[in-house]
Amino acid sequence: MPRQKFPLELDYVHVTRYQGGVTGGVLEWESCPTTPLQGRVVIIIDDVLEEGDTMDALMDYCKKQGAETCYSAVLVNKNLSKQKSISADFIGLEVDSQYLYGLGVDYKGLLT
Repeated sequence: MPRQKFPLELDYVHVTRYQGGVTGGVLEWESCPTTPLQGRVVIIIDDVLEEGDTMDALMDYCKKQGAETCYSAVLVNKNLSKQKSISADFIGLEVDSQYLYGLGVDYKGLLT
């Protein structure tokens, strides 16, 4: 990110569907961004795009906050046998539907 040749601000949002478990449930908003989004171009970066519910909610939140444009970027996109609620604009790696564990991927709240 430091190599970008345009003004760039970073912020943080924490939304989870897992609440310490290994299967998704209801969205829980732990932390919202503090930077005003009105009129901005926003890129939401996430670790894994599975079903798309969390990313879909984040995109909706940014648009409701007045973001001019929203993009989504994920490190890993899981190829599921069912239709997702959203597709990522930028994908680092495509994988089959399997449980992923590693850097940035939470397991029962141990890496938060």
